[in-house]
Amino acid sequence: MKDNLVDTVQADSHAQLESSQLIAVLAGTLAALPERTRNAFVLHRLEGVPQKEIAARFGLSPARIHTLIRDAGQACVQAVAREG
Repeated sequence: MKDNLVDTVQADSHAQLESSQLIAVLAGTLAALPERTRNAFVLHRLEGVPQKEIAARFGLSPARIHTLIRDAGQACVQAVAREG
């Protein structure tokens, strides 16, 4: 039983480290994006603001907002893939 507990704690510690590294990669990626792209992504993906509302706030078309959010998402996926 003790060995199972040690294995579980070690696995949890490893998972926490990986999560912390992933968060750091994503934070760095988002910080490197153009401000408008980053803000559109954060508003939509993290805060749940509808794309139409973001478009109205930014004075852009909904299609342009969609593109900005897509580009930010792709940048995040590529950054995570590079970190492997």
